[in-house]
Order: sequence, then structure tokens, then C-alpha cells
Amino acid sequence: METLSKLTFLGVVPYIGKDRTKIEELLQSYGIQNKRAVFLAQLLEEDWNSNRDIPYEKKIWALQHGFLPSRVKLYGLTENNYHDYLSDIDYYYLHPINNHFSIWINDKLTLKYIFPSTFTTLEGRELSMMPEYYLYIENNGQYSYLMDSPKHILHDENYLLNLLKEKLILALKPSRGQGGHGFVALKYDTAKNKIYANAEVLDESAFSKFKETLNGYIVTEYVRQHKALDLVWSESVCTLRIIALKNRDNKYSGGKTDIIVSYARFGTSASLGTSNLYSQGVGIPYDFNTGIFGSYFYKYLKYSTNGEFRMPCHPDSKVSLSGKLLPHWDMVRDVVLSVCDYLSSLEYFGFDIMITDDGLKMCEINTFPSLDYEQVMCNPALLNPAAKKFFEKKVSEKLEKQEKNHI
Repeated sequence: METLSKLTFLGVVPYIGKDRTKIEELLQSYGIQNKRAVFLAQLLEEDWNSNRDIPYEKKIWALQHGFLPSRVKLYGLTENNYHDYLSDIDYYYLHPINNHFSIWINDKLTLKYIFPSTFTTLEGRELSMMPEYYLYIENNGQYSYLMDSPKHILHDENYLLNLLKEKLILALKPSRGQGGHGFVALKYDTAKNKIYANAEVLDESAFSKFKETLNGYIVTEYVRQHKALDLVWSESVCTLRIIALKNRDNKYSGGKTDIIVSYARFGTSASLGTSNLYSQGVGIPYDFNTGIFGSYFYKYLKYSTNGEFRMPCHPDSKVSLSGKLLPHWDMVRDVVLSVCDYLSSLEYFGFDIMITDDGLKMCEINTFPSLDYEQVMCNPALLNPAAKKFFEKKVSEKLEKQEKNHI
């Protein structure tokens, strides 16, 4: 089997490093959504140029089979196993999977409004699902005060500072950001009368300038993680990444939810307040149905000095989680399956969940979660029967739609 869509990256080779616009146009001609084609074109060039240790012939072989060159090392791709992995070109090709319903989860503010203040799960738990939301700073800098904004704090130019002094720590994130990009943990130290944006100290002048960079940001409660997770890494909040999909056997079926990825992400001394692997965090898989952790932590290959990207313990704390139990794993399972049922029109979910001492909070749900290192930590996607059925069906549906539009 080649790629599910029969598409290949070979056509981009003459334009790498010479004409990115041509690469974008070629990808768009395949049916890849315009904005994703732009991102993928950049990713292709960066991946080709940064993997100089991979022989040219191997790079070409990877592109021929729809993979970025770096997947040769990451997946250990060979002629015998490449068909077990969902290729990069197929994954980009089949999005957007959730179509116009993506808006329900793509925008963090919309997601907050979608959930009731008390959400009842399939197992009867009654939970406050989301962190408190205080403020949205519009793209033009205008303040919109949200449902959890304290009523006694005056709505003026000092609102953010006064809110910070009351809460002592706040989470700031772009409304449509992904991969932890732009996240800021804003802290106030009462003893020292100092403000910290991640690790950077801000004086009064710097704080005023900092506020001007926050257009498009949401200001929310900073969720404190479970004490057991502090033992692994306490300088940033651990987040669970769980990818769920829903196979529908016919148009009358509500669909059956299957989990194809589940792992925990921890920050490191290099990740600047976030837990995302992209920002030099580390991930460790766990069994969704039992809560038992796997044996290894993983980090991005590009952050490895010796080519080894898996470790038996956290790189800083040296804590091992092998065989240990994720706190509140049963609640996490209940919530994920309940949300998939509640958001009935969606078929593909990338959950980000934070575990607290007394429960959990939903950070966000992505409609286009990464699926590269996930296939290393949690097994190749196409070896999972539910995932194979889902992705084959989605690619087939898009190909059929394209053929009809060309008639």
C-alpha cells in the first residue's frame, strides 16, 4: 500500500529551497487546504534542510511515500513497515475532518461557552469542566470581560494588574493558538512586589509594554496540577493529550468513540513554562483504559544531542513513571468519552486536559492535533483497526468528492 490518497511529495523536490510558492501551489492542487498547504510547504523545506545526515536517496524515498524525510529516523521507516504509519501527506490532505463544526473547538472562548457551568458525564459525575475565564483582549486591544471576571475589580487600564494581584497567578494564551505557542504564566510575587511573565521579570514600564502584545489573548485561571505530578516536574502544568475519533457505520449511527492516542506531557528546564514537546517538553504514554504509564519519556529528535529521543526518566527530576498510575485516570476516561458524546457532530478530537488534586480541567480541544511523535509513543496509527477504518474512510470520502467536483 502506498499512501491512502495515492499522493506523493516527489513533485516538490525541484522547488525545495528555490520556490516555496510553487510548493504551496502543488500541495493546494492536491486538495490540501490553503492555510495547511502554506504551513506544510514551510515544514517540508525545514525538514529537508535540517536532516543532512539522512542520505539523499532515503529522503527521496520518504517523499515518494508521503513522509517528511525526518520520519525515516523517527519511525525507523523501511519497505516492510512504512504502510503501518499514517503518512504526513494523508494527514494534511484529509483535514478539516470536522468541517464547519470545527469552530466549536478551534476557538478557546467558543469552547468555554459550549459547556454548561456544571457538566454531567455519562457516569453521572457533575463537574465544572473549564478553568475560570476572566478576560478576552480583542484583536484591536479592546477588553471584553468574561463570565468569571470578578465584579469588584474596576474596568480600567489597571484591570489586568489588579486581577493579577488578587489571583497571584494567571494563564494567558492566544485564543486560536496551538502547540503552546504564546502561552504565558503571569505571576505576582507579593513579598518582592515583582511581576513575572514566565521566567522574565517585568518592571512597571515593561509590564505596560507587555500588555500591548496581548491582542487576541484570553486571560484565565491558572490551574494547579495534582501533587503527584509535581514530583515529576512542578515548574509547569502537566497536560494530557488524548486523541479520540468516532466511526459511524451509517448515517443514522451516532458513532462509536475510540481512543488512539493517550499520553502525558511534562515541562522541563528548557520548555519555558509549557509542557508541549515542540517547546522542549517531554511526553510519556499511558494506557487510556487502565491509567498505567509506559516505560519511556520522549522528546523531539531535534533537541537530542546523540540521536536518542527516549529516556527512562524525566530529564531534570530523574523521576520514572514506568508502571505507575495516572491520578484520576478513571475520571479522565469518563470525561473524554462524555465530551465526545456531547459534541455529537464532531468526529475527531485532540484533548488537552489538566489533572488537579480534586479532579480535572479541560484546557482545550484541537481539531488538528499532531500525529507524528504520537505514532511513536502510542503505536503506528494504521495498526489500530479503528484508526485505520476511520482514516481510510475519510480519505476515500474526500477523493470521491474531488472526483465529483471535477466532472
